[in-house]
Amino acid sequence: MFPRFGVWSVLLCAALPLHTLACDACGCSAAGPATLGLLPATRGHFAGLSFQQQSFKTATADQAYTTVQAWGRASLSKRWQLYGFVPYRLNRIQQDATRTHLSGIGDVSVLLQAVVFRRDADSGAPQQVLLAGAGFKAPTGRHLSETDLSRQALPNSQPGTGAWDGQLAASYTLTGIRAGFNAEASYVLTTPNADDYKYGNRLGTSVTAFLRRRTGTVEWLPIAGGRFEYLLHNYTRYSRRWLNRQTGGSVVYAQAGVQAYLGRLGVSVLWSQPVYQAASGDLHTGSRLDGSLTFFF
Repeated sequence: MFPRFGVWSVLLCAALPLHTLACDACGCSAAGPATLGLLPATRGHFAGLSFQQQSFKTATADQAYTTVQAWGRASLSKRWQLYGFVPYRLNRIQQDATRTHLSGIGDVSVLLQAVVFRRDADSGAPQQVLLAGAGFKAPTGRHLSETDLSRQALPNSQPGTGAWDGQLAASYTLTGIRAGFNAEASYVLTTPNADDYKYGNRLGTSVTAFLRRRTGTVEWLPIAGGRFEYLLHNYTRYSRRWLNRQTGGSVVYAQAGVQAYLGRLGVSVLWSQPVYQAASGDLHTGSRLDGSLTFFF
C-alpha cells in the first residue's frame, strides 16, 4: 500500500483540455493533458490508461468528445519526475441531420516536475509537498488543412492542433493521517499552427479535499472540491490579430470522486458538474467524467 499521498495535476480538456468549454469555443484538441489526480508521493514509475468524456450543446448542435490516453511517469531522481501522455481522441458532432466523426491520435505531451519542497510526516505533523514544472505538447495529432477543414469540421474538433504548446504547472498538498488538502494551478501557452490559427491560452485552478479510509488491503480516497478554468479567445489569423469572439470563456466545476489502491494497482473515477459558466455565444457545457487505471512498478 501507499502510506503517503500527494497530487500532481496539469490542465487537461479533458484534459481535457484539458480537460473545459465546448470545443467550438476553446478546442478539445488544444487542451492540455488530463488531470493526473491523487498519486502516491513516493518515488517510482507507473504506466496506465486514462479516460475522459464530455458533452456540449449549442442552439444547432450536440457535441461529444471522448479521449482515451496512455500515460506514465518515470522517476528520474529523488527530485525530478517526467510524465508522458499519448491521447487517442474520438469526437462527434451532430448538427441537424448531419453527424460528423473525427478520430485519431492526438497531440503527444510531456511534463517535467520538480519537488520544490517536501516535509514528511513527523510526530503527528502532516506531510507537505510542493511541486512545480513545465512541459510541452507536440503537433503529432491528425490536423486537417484549412481547405479540407471548411468541408468537414470545425477547427477545434480535430484530434490534433497542428501547433506546439507550452505548459506551466504547480501544486501544493497537505496530507494528514485521515484527510488531506490540495491546491493547484496550470497555464497552457499556445502558438499558431501552419494555417496561422492560434488556440487561446488556458488557465486552470482547483482546490480539493480528500479522506483516507481502509477496507482490508484496499485504501480508499473519497475526493470533493471545485475547479475554475478560464480560456482566452482563439485567433483565426494570428499574424493579423483576428480574434474569434465566438471562442473563449470560463467555467466553474463542482467535483466529486474516489480513488482506490490495492498493492501496485490504482483506480480512480471523478465526476465534474458545471455550476457556473460564461461562454461566448450560446454554448452550454455539460458534465464530465474522468477515470484512470494505473500500475506502479
